[in-house]
Amino acid sequence: VLWPDFSMWDFVQCVVHYQQSLPQMKMARQALEKKLSVRRRRSDVEALGLSATPTTSDERRRLVEYQTTRENRIARFLAAVRQERLAYFEGLTGEAVAAS
Repeated sequence: VLWPDFSMWDFVQCVVHYQQSLPQMKMARQALEKKLSVRRRRSDVEALGLSATPTTSDERRRLVEYQTTRENRIARFLAAVRQERLAYFEGLTGEAVAAS
């Protein structure tokens, strides 16, 4: 196996670089989250056929309901994926124990 020449000082240099870059990474992450939030809201408004800024209480209520439904759908999907992955790995470990 080929392993790169990597010393403790290389590791320390990586940690220091990470710590120095952390504020910029946080700002970039916040900017991305804001951009995605705006994009999600715009998509939700378009899906409901509303104006760019919902004005009536009924439009706002429909938008909130749609957003809640979308978030719940995503959460259910992610839970199903996690469950499938867990079942897969449990199956692998069960097969490994049975084979030994």
